[in-house]
Amino acid sequence: MKPEAIILDTNLLILLIVGLSRADRFANHKNLKNFHLPSDFEILQSLLHGISQIILTPNTLTETSNLLRQIANPARNELSRMLGHFLQNCPEVYIRSVDAAGQLNFEKLGLTDAALLHLLADQTQQDQRLLLTMDLDLYLAATALELKAINFNEFRDM
Repeated sequence: MKPEAIILDTNLLILLIVGLSRADRFANHKNLKNFHLPSDFEILQSLLHGISQIILTPNTLTETSNLLRQIANPARNELSRMLGHFLQNCPEVYIRSVDAAGQLNFEKLGLTDAALLHLLADQTQQDQRLLLTMDLDLYLAATALELKAINFNEFRDM
């Protein structure tokens, strides 16, 4: 059963935005060194197929924006435009920093990932949300809490 919504981590959101912006042009972007373009983008697209929502947090978006912009113009402007366009179709859920910091794994994961765990643990939405991440520590923390999560790296090995 596919979830209604996916929560993406920063790395996968970067991959998605770059892929939507013609990934082949940005293969030299320093924040894409962990990806195999275009195959990783194709895997991500297939995992997102049929999902009604991609849920984002301000923390993830701030990290994504800052990392995407670490390239010279005109690429920087193109990636910023794509991110801005993409945001028009995604709900953004604010998690108070104090609530994220209250997560069991805050010290290990940091604020952004702790906010994702807090969002995923929302009791009213648990059955409808799934975390998609390539961050092993975040994935292990989510599964230890019995939250629904997928490690993107498992699909890369197929």
